[in-house]
Amino acid sequence: MRVVATRLCAAGAERALTGWAAVVLVAAALTGLALSQQAYRAGSLGAALPALTIVDPVVAIGVGELLLGEPVSVSGTGGIAAAACGLVVVAGTVRLASLQAPPV
Repeated sequence: MRVVATRLCAAGAERALTGWAAVVLVAAALTGLALSQQAYRAGSLGAALPALTIVDPVVAIGVGELLLGEPVSVSGTGGIAAAACGLVVVAGTVRLASLQAPPV
């Protein structure tokens, strides 16, 4: 996305939308859409939505660091706190996903 935005500002829409980065961006968006729809189809909304809520920021951090070269800078104490908070979020999400709604 950064490459497409940079090309858009520097060279105009035609160059930005015809390069390899635009193709990869569209392919990634369509793949993400298909995978999220498959998750909703495979199970209940109560199970799929919490899982996607956790996976989305984790994937975004990975893509930012691995593909875009954006470093994740966390100090020792900050890293421990971030990991602890992440575990609390995962545990809470798993707990909420496992609850059954009362009959109406």
